[in-house]
Amino acid sequence: MESQFAMPVAFRQANATKIAYRFLEKFAGYGLRSSAITQDVGDALFNYGVIIQLFNGSANFALRAEKFTANFQNLRTDEDLNIVFDCLVKSHESLFDRKIVANDLQAHIHAVFPQEGEREKFLARYAQPDKGIQSAGLVVYGRSDPWQREIRLQVERSNLFPTGLFVSLQTAHEGLISRHIIDDISKACGTLLEKTGLTFTK
Repeated sequence: MESQFAMPVAFRQANATKIAYRFLEKFAGYGLRSSAITQDVGDALFNYGVIIQLFNGSANFALRAEKFTANFQNLRTDEDLNIVFDCLVKSHESLFDRKIVANDLQAHIHAVFPQEGEREKFLARYAQPDKGIQSAGLVVYGRSDPWQREIRLQVERSNLFPTGLFVSLQTAHEGLISRHIIDDISKACGTLLEKTGLTFTK
């Protein structure tokens, strides 16, 4: 997630210490320690950063003058996803008076088919053998209830797993992120995937 602020916030007005304490309070249940929070003063004007690491580096938050970013890696279960959703909401709640005007939300997934040959069968739907295109991917822009914003879905072969697909989902939102918004986006992404013939099993 990348969240853009309405105006850049200079270092003296950044409230970096207050935000660090707020993160410690909000994420205490996830084991956040003060040693995992670092500050780069930079030029002490607009070129500064507050970096927060969680879950042994699998989650990273970065506060800068113009934006806030949150990145998560190595999610495998519904429980992992639920924790990420909670962390996204908590992180926005920790930013005090920052006015967020735009959020770019992205998810990137490597999904493996249970049987060999199923990936090729799926991608063959989009092939054009007469033009020499034996396998192809998919890019879709669509909307699904209950989320009314457009979602971009891209599906292609995974470079990591011989029987896998690389799936990318992207959408946008203005303002603070709430759990209700995250849940709506999650449901809509699942519905859009099902419309393309993809269903993830646990």
